[in-house]
Amino acid sequence: MSIRKRLTWQFTLIVTSILVLFFVFIYIFYADFRREEYYSRLYNKALTTARLLIEVQEIDHDLLKIIDKNALNALHNEKIVIFDQHNQLIYSSTEDHNIRVLPEVLDEIREVHRLEWVENKNESLGITYDEGDKHYVIIASAFDIYGRRKLVNLRFILIAGSLLGMGITFAAGRFFAIQALRPIANINQEVSGIGGHNLDTRIDIGNGQDEIAQLAINFNKMLDRIASAFALQKNFVHNASHELRTPLAAMISQMQVGLAKERNREEYCVLLKSVLEDAERLKGLSNGLLELAQAEADKMGIRMAPVRIDETLFSAQQDLIRLDGERSVEVTFSELPDSEESLTVMANEGMLRTLFLNLMDNACKFSPDRKAIVSIAFNGDQVHLSFKDNGIGIPEAEQEKIFMPFYRAESARKFRGHGLGLSICSRIVQLHGGVISVKSQQEQGSTFRVELPHA
Repeated sequence: MSIRKRLTWQFTLIVTSILVLFFVFIYIFYADFRREEYYSRLYNKALTTARLLIEVQEIDHDLLKIIDKNALNALHNEKIVIFDQHNQLIYSSTEDHNIRVLPEVLDEIREVHRLEWVENKNESLGITYDEGDKHYVIIASAFDIYGRRKLVNLRFILIAGSLLGMGITFAAGRFFAIQALRPIANINQEVSGIGGHNLDTRIDIGNGQDEIAQLAINFNKMLDRIASAFALQKNFVHNASHELRTPLAAMISQMQVGLAKERNREEYCVLLKSVLEDAERLKGLSNGLLELAQAEADKMGIRMAPVRIDETLFSAQQDLIRLDGERSVEVTFSELPDSEESLTVMANEGMLRTLFLNLMDNACKFSPDRKAIVSIAFNGDQVHLSFKDNGIGIPEAEQEKIFMPFYRAESARKFRGHGLGLSICSRIVQLHGGVISVKSQQEQGSTFRVELPHA
């Protein structure tokens, strides 16, 4: 069932329930009022009859019957009987003198002084009346034909009103549900027209204030992220294809040259050395892509454990020097740690080593003396590491882009690389809940700063 239909039926059910409860209350209240009012009339009728019979000596039984029958306030199917203290019938408004009332009923009336009951749809009332030392019991009975007709008519009106109210409520609920959900329908229609060819399209946010507008705003933000990711992926595929094609094309070209004619040993050595360099470049690119894919993985799938920052850093330092003995890394502590816990972070050791290795490799690569300076500091619940080089620096306009995959600053294009290292570092730091930033000036070097929380 659609939300529009569900809202319509819920609104109808709620309003109808309120109407029905209100109408039931009206009916019960009126029925109770009719009953009390009719018993009051019976009481007045019974009391008047008793007074006329007992207190007015000029009125006898026959005259009283005539008065009762011709009274303007005579009740439908009216019967009034009076019993003395010996339970003897002394008056009956009808011609039937064989009226019998159980002695138990008369005794109960004498005990409670007023008794009401319904017999054969007739309301009956029994009261006591005292005159000197004489005690009488008066019973009046009648059928409230007009009151019951009004009650039936009221019941019909209330039922018809409930049905009519339900219909009106359903129509009004449907109208308001359509009006309330129209912005959602418009959003749904706009969203259905968005695809890969028009990711720049945005949803109309309407008045920009209600919940529907907030939904549209959040959806537009999501579209911004999707468009950014789509463009990044497109750029990534383009750059990856270009980076993979270049060494492959060079290798194929050199091998074709080598096979074109017979060459001497020295020429073949030069040719194979060039092919080997391209193969190593291709291997480095493949490893970078694998590391980037691993860094892009969800944090939930990465095993974390307490890791010593200093031990991992020194391990990465040894790996870098082992690969290239001409590089050097100087590690300093700006202050001594208070305890071993100050050097411990919750991290994936392999990823942390990759982070340090890439940052130290970059610093050595861009420094004329091929030297990197690493500094470790402590600030509250964080460990701060800085990786400094004295190389060419990064233009300020390009500093925000260097963490994008395959992006290389214009001044760095003369150095070998693929533009993947810093993007891998950025993602690793994010997965560990840290922050990476760069501070650089052209021809004065760069400093990459990493902040990681303690374990």
